[in-house]
Formats: sequence, structure tokens, C-alpha cells
Amino acid sequence: LDNVVEEFVELHNLTSHAVPLYDPLRPANTWRLRDGVEFDFPPHVALAPHGYLLVVSFDTVKDLGALATFRNKYSLPPGTQLVGPYEGRLDNGGDTVGLYRPDAPQVEPDPDAGYVPYPVVDKARYGDAYPWPFGADGSGASLQRLYAGDYGNDPVNWFAGPPTPGANYLLDTDDDG
Repeated sequence: LDNVVEEFVELHNLTSHAVPLYDPLRPANTWRLRDGVEFDFPPHVALAPHGYLLVVSFDTVKDLGALATFRNKYSLPPGTQLVGPYEGRLDNGGDTVGLYRPDAPQVEPDPDAGYVPYPVVDKARYGDAYPWPFGADGSGASLQRLYAGDYGNDPVNWFAGPPTPGANYLLDTDDDG
């Protein structure tokens, strides 16, 4: 099963303060997802303290039918932020999803003056075979972190379970999440 409209990338803020998904000094320089899917966060979007944000494949402003269907399917908690659409697709057989934040632009006399570097915040290269958990290969389960604060590219820190977008899942034992 490959129902792209039901797929999402979830960000979770583990801190007690809002995280701007843009450079506060240069709001046009926003965080981005790259690799398997591509998405540039809109300017002035922030992730609420201990909050969740979902990046989806449909336009959350123009496609109100898809938005209502998604919210209803997953019984999203009130206030859960959704943004989209991302470009590309999440491959059920394995892919990479990277989250990048803008750094300060290079300045003169650097020959790359104006260039904005994007260091990686987190990245996961997931698969549908060992050592990755089985069960999230298009069957309706989702890949979820066992410990929200651990690095994303460690397959031991993931499990396949029922989707819980916008909410803690029962196996998360991280005190911060």
C-alpha cells in the first residue's frame, strides 16, 4: 500500500521554548527537509514548546478536503501544526530524510559571500529490512522513535507502531518528550 496522502514527516520539539524554523536575523532563510522529500519551511513558522509539526504531501492551505480527511483519520490533537506540500515521496522500501537549518551567510572577503550553509540537524536513512524494524513497509504502521532525544540515524532507536501524529506514543520513555 502506498497512500502518499496519509504519509507525513513529524518534527517534535523536546525543549520548553519555541524553536523558530527560520533564521531570526534573516527570516527568509528557513529550515528545510531534503533527500527523499524536499520541503522549505515557510518564514516565521515556529515549533511550539514540546509541540509537534507535521509535514505532509498535500497543500494544507488550498486542499481543505485532504486536510480534513487527514485530521480526522489520525484524530489529531487540537493545535497540531501541519505544513505542506513536500515534493517527492517517502519510499516504503527505504530512503533518507534530513532536516537542515540555515547558518549565517558567508561574508566578504570569502569568495562564497552570500552563500547560506545548511548544517544537518538530524537525519535518518531508514530501510525495510534488518536492522530496521519490520512492519512499516506500506502496511499502515509508521516508523517511530523509541527515545525522542536520540539521534535519528540509529535503527535500534526505531520501532514500527500505529501512527500517532501530533502526540506522544506509549513506548516513548524519554522524560523530555
